[in-house]
Amino acid sequence: MLRKISSYLLLPVLVVLSACSKDEPVTEQAVEKPMQRTTIVSDATPGQTIPASKTYTFVDAVNVVIEDSRLDSTAVQGELRNAIASVMQAKGYGYEPNVAKADLVMGFLFSLESGLPDAELIKIFGLSPGLMSINSDGRYEKATLVLGAMSSDTKQVYWKTMLQGFADFERPRDEATKRADRLVGEMLANIPTAEQ
Repeated sequence: MLRKISSYLLLPVLVVLSACSKDEPVTEQAVEKPMQRTTIVSDATPGQTIPASKTYTFVDAVNVVIEDSRLDSTAVQGELRNAIASVMQAKGYGYEPNVAKADLVMGFLFSLESGLPDAELIKIFGLSPGLMSINSDGRYEKATLVLGAMSSDTKQVYWKTMLQGFADFERPRDEATKRADRLVGEMLANIPTAEQ
């Protein structure tokens, strides 16, 4: 009798437990997902620190790609400028080639971990997203992108944001460009729209 009552009580519990569990196959996409992980930090809310502006520009001295034989620094600089320009124009800013007439200078620094380790980034920028390094076969390396909005003389940084992720040296160039566009868009998402 006691055995029958136990069976009746256990049956619903087992049914509920089996309904909650699910076997999911591990796919390659799930294995590669950690390599797509990114972390972003900022030093402030850009709408509170960037003055009302209408125009922006770029200055080579503050658009830096740390040299590495695996990177085409000129191409990376161009891709980052294009990605930033796309976001800025979508927010209503006009590009001003004359730095003296621009309201903002958009600066950036891109580096692989081997070129500029986290300890140095913290000393220079006071920020660290804290993404952990990985041991890889050379396909991946932790990379950092710092973006900032600054005064036209580049002496005052109004706001900066830092992203860390993994550079994939086997990713096709067009995929890497699309990923850079998406990540820069995320980093600049809170930039205020241009004053009209």
